[in-house]
Amino acid sequence: MEMKTTEIIKRYTAAKNKRQQIEMLADLNGCTCGQISEILLKNGCEISGAKKPDTKNEKEETPVADNDSAPAVENDRLAAAISFKPMGEVINGRQKVPEAVKKAITTRIIMASEIIDEETKILEELREFQKCIC
Repeated sequence: MEMKTTEIIKRYTAAKNKRQQIEMLADLNGCTCGQISEILLKNGCEISGAKKPDTKNEKEETPVADNDSAPAVENDRLAAAISFKPMGEVINGRQKVPEAVKKAITTRIIMASEIIDEETKILEELREFQKCIC
């Protein structure tokens, strides 16, 4: 999964735990924390308490497109550099889902369930109100 720069910035700025969010974004995009930090810094995000872009000690991985409006030549170069490989370990022909992805999905499901519960309560209140006025 590769996100656009705007999506990376949006998710980072909305996160309560910035350091953990950088790690999750790196896992989701199949790149290093340093690359995510670099994208954020290039786009004016302040990174406090998070990993700074220090890519010399991190292994080389697939690059993430860091500019939504890059020239066509740059897009072609990035497309050529991207190789589709499993993000996690492959066991018995099945890809193991990284823990950060599992956590992100679980968090989203919990948030969606909470929203559904809140909306259901509001709907029930509206139905009761409608009965009273009819």
